[in-house]
Amino acid sequence: MKLNTTKYKSEAILILVTLLWGGTFVIVKEALNDISSMAFIAVRFILAAIILLPFMKIKKFNNKNILAGIFLGVLLFAGFATQTVGLKYTAATKSGFLTGTAVIMVPFLQILIEKRMPTKGVIIGAIFVMIGIAFLSSGGNSIINLLEDLSTNFGLGELLTLICALFFAFYIIYLDVETSKYDFYVLLFLQIITTAVLSVLFLGIFSSTGIEPMKVNITTNLIWAVLYTSIFATLITTALQTK
Repeated sequence: MKLNTTKYKSEAILILVTLLWGGTFVIVKEALNDISSMAFIAVRFILAAIILLPFMKIKKFNNKNILAGIFLGVLLFAGFATQTVGLKYTAATKSGFLTGTAVIMVPFLQILIEKRMPTKGVIIGAIFVMIGIAFLSSGGNSIINLLEDLSTNFGLGELLTLICALFFAFYIIYLDVETSKYDFYVLLFLQIITTAVLSVLFLGIFSSTGIEPMKVNITTNLIWAVLYTSIFATLITTALQTK
């Protein structure tokens, strides 16, 4: 009974995280009209780190959990960076669907990384989640139309978003491995602060090389986007997955 309860709890958390993330694609797409992608990620994760800081205790940090947290943070940053930059070049509906393919990738990557075969329940669950994401991403239109659009209009934005899904799939797998070893708050904080630091670093690189000039126009939409993504789609979703 306890095993089943844990299983249902994990599935409920996955659904909640998916819903919270699902609400970000249109919000972030609109926010990118007022701010460059790396600047947005930097502000988003710096705010999340500041909110979490009062809960941290220095004595809980050690070499092993620091390395684990940084590794997870690198994967998390890679996922959000490719997703956010990709959103500049593709529709929010496509971004939502392609990001959701991470759910399908996870069971197959587990075979390679953990040498563990996914159960039928996991595969069926992943398929249903993917169907649900496809339905939501279609925006009320036919799912077939969405798939046809992807097949005929697959460009840089779609490619970056598909890569983002791969990073998120790796992140989910390694997060499952590391959370059984280390303190919850330590891993959570290190992931978020690593992503914040990397986003600031790449903001400087992108700005200085001309890849993406820094842009920040403070508007009401941008403020709400930063608050929502920092609290709900960064801090809470990362905490739920790490827990």
